[in-house]
Amino acid sequence: MPKNVPSLKPRELLRILMGNGCSFLRHGKGDHDIYLRIVEKHTKLEANMRTEKVAFNVPVDILASLKIGARGLESDMRRSLAVQYFKNKRLSLGKSAKLAGMNRIDFMDHLAAEGCVVFDYDESALKEELQGIAALEEMKR
Repeated sequence: MPKNVPSLKPRELLRILMGNGCSFLRHGKGDHDIYLRIVEKHTKLEANMRTEKVAFNVPVDILASLKIGARGLESDMRRSLAVQYFKNKRLSLGKSAKLAGMNRIDFMDHLAAEGCVVFDYDESALKEELQGIAALEEMKR
């Protein structure tokens, strides 16, 4: 997620989408709606992600001990939860990355830094993948 981008309330986002020529296409999988806009004969899909606000109180002395502010704590908690949910197979890689506020590639790097296995292949699946790679390399020659 880019920094210094103000968050929008769902109604405000809808107003902007509709005001810029987007029209409702369908409900997406999960928690979002898909809006469509034709741009120079190309179709663009735009999503309106519905969210829930989660809030709780944290004693100031804990923040002081951690030497972080509320935003730092939120970021740490998002990343920690995302890693934990991914490890426990409660969320997919994409959903975990979204929870962490990262793109998939950055989240995979974060998982590696945390010592988490991103691609969990058993021996037969790994052999099959390696054979496929070898076959592709042979086709290149």
